[in-house]
Amino acid sequence: MSLEEEICESVMERWFAQFHGKLKVMTFQNCFNVNDILREVATRRLLQHDFILIDNVATFCSSNLANQLPAFKSRLRQNKNNVLTLLYSPVQSRECSVIGVQSFTNKLVVYNSYEENRSQINISKNLFITDTVFHSDVSPCGIAICALEFADHFVGNYDFQTFDGIIHDIITNEEFLMQNIHVEIITDMTAFSANDYPSLLKAHSLLIKKKAYPLTFDNILPYFKDFDRLECKKNDVYIPAGDSAPSTAKDSVFGKGSDVDKTASIDLSSFGINAKIGEGTKVTSSICGDSVKIGNKCVIDGSILQNNVCIGDGVQVSKNCIIGSNVVIPSGSVLESGSISQTTPPPTRFQKDHSENENNWYFTSEQTNGYYIWRLCKRARRPLGHRDSISSTASSISKNLAELNHDDLNDSETVDVIYQGNNSVFLSEVKETMLSILRLENFASKEQVEKMKLEINASKLAYNVAPDDLSKNIFLAFIDMSADIRHSFKKISELFKQWNVLWLNYYKRDSSKTQFLHAIEEYAAKDEQFFKIVPKFLQFLFNDEDFLPEEVIVEWYENLPNTSSLTSSLKPLIDWIQEEEGDSSEDED
Repeated sequence: MSLEEEICESVMERWFAQFHGKLKVMTFQNCFNVNDILREVATRRLLQHDFILIDNVATFCSSNLANQLPAFKSRLRQNKNNVLTLLYSPVQSRECSVIGVQSFTNKLVVYNSYEENRSQINISKNLFITDTVFHSDVSPCGIAICALEFADHFVGNYDFQTFDGIIHDIITNEEFLMQNIHVEIITDMTAFSANDYPSLLKAHSLLIKKKAYPLTFDNILPYFKDFDRLECKKNDVYIPAGDSAPSTAKDSVFGKGSDVDKTASIDLSSFGINAKIGEGTKVTSSICGDSVKIGNKCVIDGSILQNNVCIGDGVQVSKNCIIGSNVVIPSGSVLESGSISQTTPPPTRFQKDHSENENNWYFTSEQTNGYYIWRLCKRARRPLGHRDSISSTASSISKNLAELNHDDLNDSETVDVIYQGNNSVFLSEVKETMLSILRLENFASKEQVEKMKLEINASKLAYNVAPDDLSKNIFLAFIDMSADIRHSFKKISELFKQWNVLWLNYYKRDSSKTQFLHAIEEYAAKDEQFFKIVPKFLQFLFNDEDFLPEEVIVEWYENLPNTSSLTSSLKPLIDWIQEEEGDSSEDED
């Protein structure tokens, strides 16, 4: 039996009865995100009716959605295009979403998730003449009510890797897609989704305080065979049947065999089995694993302690710390807020300046007292959540580009082309994406080119890039990748041919091809070596690749500034193109 089959069998065994015999569990190969899964579900036509989408297993709800489901069905009856309702709940946090909702219809018109840059939000001027309410005090519950037609959005669509991307696409292309999204802000129940450590601590607190009733620790844990049934005692302390509750604890959970000193103070925290807590110690809003030992007079606040952690006397653990399994913290230590303590250094791919790291963050570390302190450092934000890192070893690009030096890819010259706002970040990310693909052995494969398209589309949606800017910046990024490529006609033309699918995707219209030429024009003005190969490269694009039409090239050329050096260098090419087209017309006559 495969691992996937074992997991399916385990889930069925534990939950089949709770769903009254109507539970189905399936696995899909090569699905890396929720969109991949939905694409498979839609393609196989597994859905027959409207459905509820919960893309994170750590999602909690204290209601059966008795009010929200009829409201969704009513909107769908009124307009078949009302295919999606997102549930939000009020929350006070600096990491809330920013959304705009029409007052009377609850239609979503502005969407900005907490993972995006909230310092600037692009808003259409039309929204200022409609009754739109903007919220920065709500957070998604992780629950979406969907019409069956919404599933068709995923069939054959490989442009998006995140659910946020789908939402952006529907809002941006409403007239074309004919689909509407609505929002329900729920105040009569508790619903939330834990997708990181801070939200996990929040979920832990809400469960202990019975805010998600009937989901409480004495109700949900019996479904998991590895846990003992818990009983709720005085001060809302949950303990296994037969154990005694610590007298100084409140709103907390303890596993079997816990030993808590009578002078210790425990609040809003949970412990696995065999916990030992010394005298005068204070633990607040924390989650601790099995066999955790905490010494005397320690202070631990809002942190995660994994299994077999041993903490000496007088240790202070600040908020948002994570202590890994088997770490021993010496007496008197102070752990700074946000630090990670592990018995090992960060994996190489998460260290600064490592070629395999394509994430928007990395770790630095220092060894102290037998364990490593990891510190999180930020890079430029990448859109729509973390991207898959692309790892490869330095090697030749291909037989056609074998002479290309990979050191030139890592340390290439870049020309100072100045942009403002989101275009600058978009250009940087597209260039980074292209470079990461180019370092791979199979950089010209269909799979890698498709991956490049996904990355570019995600960046486009994240930064709301206008069509003209999209067309111009994609090829600017291509030129800017490497001086070794752009200064060689052979290399740039061969790579252009190998990524031909990419260009056909983004340069279908004449207007986009004009922006393509503007990118060449702008870079040629800054780079003398690239300027020298432009005439030959344009001839290649016109004559060999049939990529640039004669009328597009000529119109662009005729509108070049009088001060442009390209005017004189391209004149022989333009004369030749017009002569060729003239001869072709005479032959047809």
